[in-house]
Amino acid sequence: MADTNSSARNVIIFVADGLRNGSVNPIDTPTLYSIRQQGVNFTNSHSLFPTFTTPNASAIATGHYLGDTGDFSNTIYTGFPTPNASGSVTPFIENDAVLGDIDEKFPGNNFLDEESLLSYAREQGFNTAAIGKLGPVAIQDVTQVNREGGTAGTIPIPETVIIDDRTGAAANPTTGSPQAVPLDPDIAARLQAAGLPTTTPGRGANGNSGNNTTPGTTVANVDQQQFFIDATTKAVLPKFQEEDKPFVLVYWSRDPDGTQHNQGDSLNSLTPGINGDTSKAGVKDADNNLKQLLDYLKSTGLDKTTDVFITSDHGFSTISKQVIDNQGTTTNSYAATQTYAGVNPGFLPPGFVAIDLAHDLGLPLYDPDKNTIAPLDINNIQYAVVDATQGQRPTAGNGVIGGSGQVIDGKLDSGTKIVVAANGGSDLIYLPNGNADLAKQVVNLLSQKDYISGIFVDDAYGNIPGALPLSAIGLKGDAQTPTPTIVINFKTFSTDPNNPNNPQAEVEIADTSLQQGQGMHGSFGRGDTFNNMLAIGPDFKSSYVDYAPVSNADVAPTLAQILGLDIPSNGNLKGRIITEALVGGPDSVPFTQGTLTSQAATNGETTILNYQSVGNTQYFTAAGFGDRTVGLNTLDVDFGSTSSDDVTLKSKEILFTGDGADFVESTEGNTIQTGSGEDTVLVGSDSSVSAGDGDDSIFIGQNAAADNTSADGGNGDDQITVVEASGNNNLFGGAGGDTLTVIEGSHQFSFGGSGNDTLKSNGSNNRLYGGSGDDKLFSSVNDSLFGGDGDDVLFAGEAGGNKLTGGTGIDQFWIANASLPIAKNIVTDLTIGTDKIGLGGIGVTQFSNLTLLQQGSDTLVKTSNTELALLVGITSTSLTANDFVFVASVVG
Repeated sequence: MADTNSSARNVIIFVADGLRNGSVNPIDTPTLYSIRQQGVNFTNSHSLFPTFTTPNASAIATGHYLGDTGDFSNTIYTGFPTPNASGSVTPFIENDAVLGDIDEKFPGNNFLDEESLLSYAREQGFNTAAIGKLGPVAIQDVTQVNREGGTAGTIPIPETVIIDDRTGAAANPTTGSPQAVPLDPDIAARLQAAGLPTTTPGRGANGNSGNNTTPGTTVANVDQQQFFIDATTKAVLPKFQEEDKPFVLVYWSRDPDGTQHNQGDSLNSLTPGINGDTSKAGVKDADNNLKQLLDYLKSTGLDKTTDVFITSDHGFSTISKQVIDNQGTTTNSYAATQTYAGVNPGFLPPGFVAIDLAHDLGLPLYDPDKNTIAPLDINNIQYAVVDATQGQRPTAGNGVIGGSGQVIDGKLDSGTKIVVAANGGSDLIYLPNGNADLAKQVVNLLSQKDYISGIFVDDAYGNIPGALPLSAIGLKGDAQTPTPTIVINFKTFSTDPNNPNNPQAEVEIADTSLQQGQGMHGSFGRGDTFNNMLAIGPDFKSSYVDYAPVSNADVAPTLAQILGLDIPSNGNLKGRIITEALVGGPDSVPFTQGTLTSQAATNGETTILNYQSVGNTQYFTAAGFGDRTVGLNTLDVDFGSTSSDDVTLKSKEILFTGDGADFVESTEGNTIQTGSGEDTVLVGSDSSVSAGDGDDSIFIGQNAAADNTSADGGNGDDQITVVEASGNNNLFGGAGGDTLTVIEGSHQFSFGGSGNDTLKSNGSNNRLYGGSGDDKLFSSVNDSLFGGDGDDVLFAGEAGGNKLTGGTGIDQFWIANASLPIAKNIVTDLTIGTDKIGLGGIGVTQFSNLTLLQQGSDTLVKTSNTELALLVGITSTSLTANDFVFVASVVG
């Protein structure tokens, strides 16, 4: 090998497509949540804008920003008709055959014009593989999908193993192009030996997106993803291990993205949107895949030499097609005033930007995805006319505006004024003739649209009021593909009435064929830019919280550093090595934050950008017009020092305290991240607290009853207390021996995490989870206790009605302690001979004082006339004195 990998490391990149940072919790994602505790937790993570899959796939692959890779969105203007996209000049590029079409038009048959981590590792003798979702998988080593022999040629067996949705598929019947990247015969044989097909299963019901009157899917993409993860752990990794060479593998989970897009939980309604049960099933599906992968590494000993970097390409939002704010205001778009088949009255149709611009400019509109001449001849194409007054709309939302809509000799009519590439939460606009006056006119028109929030313009057009330059957001570099003239961000808002900047409640206007209430991404709202990033392995720190900004462009440089690879570059828009997360790296890195504001448009609108910087590397958090972007208008960020700070926060402020023993008093809507040191935080409603190292104290509702607040203790022996609750709050102990207490409140959620924790409820209807370790859980009335792993002690409260579940380990169930319960408690999983039933301080000192009554398959335990507990699934005759512990005094 030309470069060195002296430690013989392997790396795996696991991408959970569309996983939001706030969706990780111990219930839906126990594997991801455990890595947050045990590995590196990047709390200030970023997807690159436009927040779509293939752009971020290119960043993950190469470590470059989009201005270098030229992968500006999932749908781009290529400048030429694309054979495997039916001759469209605006192809959707999550398609191997389309990627091959594009590659062959650029130097080196690589439209990205940058070396990827996989391609360079392959050249240095590593085993390499990319498995999972069609499109982003191929982008990890994009030249491996190129054909020999032209459009109808063949793809040679690649050196990188590529398994995606099209594996085993037949050629495109129109162009003759192969849709499947061929499998290495040894991989095919291993799949068959493992009882797996060599053709990827379809998505089944998960692929059903429904329509405007019929809901979409209610199931996750389980079967297809099970094939992908089985192929990874039963064929590809065993081969790599046998060959005893270091490897780089990318696993790209389509879930939760595909499920959140298509979910049918919320047709035409903004709630629950992508927060319903189906979306959660998609999140769980990705977590299950990760668990199987990590279990394989551990069972084979590969975990000792393999670093795993977990990321998501972007966040997610619920789609709105009509309502443009949380007050119910509806759009005044011209496109929404027309009537279309399959579109609800008053709703924005797919292609509303193209329709509005063509109408405003008085120019004809054509559909680049609808060729009217058959058979396909890429040198002679006529795109269909689109007349919105006749109920017509662009098929995929894309539009060619002006000119004749013809492609002659492989070139789009020179009279074309505008090309719109519709994508979802943002769109790309191209002016093929480079008309600066038209650019100004278009920006002025767009700034007046009620669905727009932020405009960015190619630097070549100079300063245009209302817009910021593409260079401000990393979109102006050495790209080989056509650079968009204008990039528009659509409006986002929150359905959370108490927090207008809640990324988990983000709704976005979207130029898409999906329905209102389904899911989309692509915007500059924090719900879309706040992805999930974690890392674990021998070269990453353990139980480390990284507060510095990171992005998908930092993944490849960091892993290349671990592998000893010096990847060559053409462009200069590169991510950084996340040194602070690596063993032996600094405790932290300094970073700054800033705001950039454009000159005002004629109507007064300005595009505002919130960014952060680590050295010369920039991170883009949110952008848009004033109050039209979630995470922007109220993004008031404070930074503490490395000493002990005393901070009082205003409503909706964000605070990074830094190290030291800090005291923070906040109000509501705050986001607080503390560093090392023994910190004290008083927090109100609609807030989140993430504590770092040290024995921290967090008080929720100290100054007024609080709800919708989450607190995570991080490392150390922490105390998290709900003083007074007016609604639901979430308490996470993290690592260490933590004490989680609910003084007053119901429907609170407490999770101890790792360590020997104490969880107490003095309220009612609360849920307490011990997690791993030997925990003590105290209930009050109608609470649910779950011990989890370890030898746990569960105490039933005096008022009774509690449900006690021990989990694994040797557990104790104290069904009465100090006083007799008013109502019986329920023990769900007593293991006879292992667990114990305890009674303390109630005057019952021997087995003969008890009455055991069989009730169906359960046993009721009584003393005198008092019902103490119902033991679920236990036969009364199987119980003996050895299953009970009697103590004269109170146990605690």
